[in-house]
Amino acid sequence: MAIGYLQRPRRNKGFWFRTGRGWYAGSGSSYVPLLDELGKHLKSPADEQSAEIAFHRLKATQSMVEKPVGVTMREVCDRYLKYAKNHGSVKTYNLRGGFLFDFVTGFPRRFRSHKQEPPKSERLHKGYGNKLCSALTLADVQDWLDAHLKWTNTRAPVVAVLRALNYAKTN
Repeated sequence: MAIGYLQRPRRNKGFWFRTGRGWYAGSGSSYVPLLDELGKHLKSPADEQSAEIAFHRLKATQSMVEKPVGVTMREVCDRYLKYAKNHGSVKTYNLRGGFLFDFVTGFPRRFRSHKQEPPKSERLHKGYGNKLCSALTLADVQDWLDAHLKWTNTRAPVVAVLRALNYAKTN
């Protein structure tokens, strides 16, 4: 909070009360009822404190389940690309495949179709294929983007990595 003015409290706490229905949490079109310790749906509008506790309990259990542990970025990208090849357009598959090849190996995407390993002199960065998904940081992604000074737009490469990670999280 900046000094000199009061910041209004945020409206979106991650959970809300639906009149006549009870407390819920979620985003978009997917939401779940908030439950007390006994597994009963919280339905009283006065139970905001209980709803907040239930919301944090729900988030804690979700984060424990959703975090892919022991899976490398190479495995995640390979699985995602197999899915994208069968369920997406050829153009999207080729574009994301090139970015993910670069991300995983450290070599430019022009070497993706080559059978033999590219020369070491062509390496742009260290590659993140052997890094565990759970150990990947935003700094790693930023280092990857910084290795490509000629890229004028970094949205597509970042989306490719995010799609692969989201696919690994849900499958």
